[in-house]
Amino acid sequence: MPLAEASVTVLVLERSDSFRKYVAELSRQCDGKEGGFVLSKNWEPVSLSGSALILTDLFDIEINSKKQLTVLYKKMNQIAISPSFVRETEAIKNALSTWLMYIENELPVPVIHDLDISIADILKSCGIHFDYNEASIPDVLEMIVKVCAGFLCIPILICIGLHDILDEKELISLYKEAEYEKLSILDIERHCPEYRHPKEKTFILDKDLCEIYNESDENSSD
Repeated sequence: MPLAEASVTVLVLERSDSFRKYVAELSRQCDGKEGGFVLSKNWEPVSLSGSALILTDLFDIEINSKKQLTVLYKKMNQIAISPSFVRETEAIKNALSTWLMYIENELPVPVIHDLDISIADILKSCGIHFDYNEASIPDVLEMIVKVCAGFLCIPILICIGLHDILDEKELISLYKEAEYEKLSILDIERHCPEYRHPKEKTFILDKDLCEIYNESDENSSD
């Protein structure tokens, strides 16, 4: 499977056992385990776990995983210590250190705090996370595209049953966002979708495990 920037690939697996097998294997490989899928960039193999995020349940998309929050805190920490915010950041650290000393002086035994206060720890203690609880599924998908591109630096988003969840207008909006963020999408379906976006490249593996030639793909490339 070659890695192409901002592409949309639809893989249709008509056999139930093949569908289960390939989705499970992709999930394992995205978690860093071994598997049979090979992803390449410039004909060189690259790790799926470092290059792709898979969404197996579009009704339950998790954006605030430990990995995603870690990169969020890292990004915010970089902003906090940047020249634009370094004065405000130092003021907050000094104020917090003074506040802690006041509290320490009220204790019956001597205590001391770390004088080099970590901004990353402050951010974590504030419970900062991506806000998407009130968002619709299409909006969450567009948000996860931005998270993949802007925070995780992951170039591929793998979705299961994307055409069953989004209508034509929502697909167009998602593909536009992915193209803007230079993110590739792999959608895995059980049946060939009725709507086909011109940007999609479709591969169909039928019940006899034969790849069906798709005439519309040839026409779209002319």
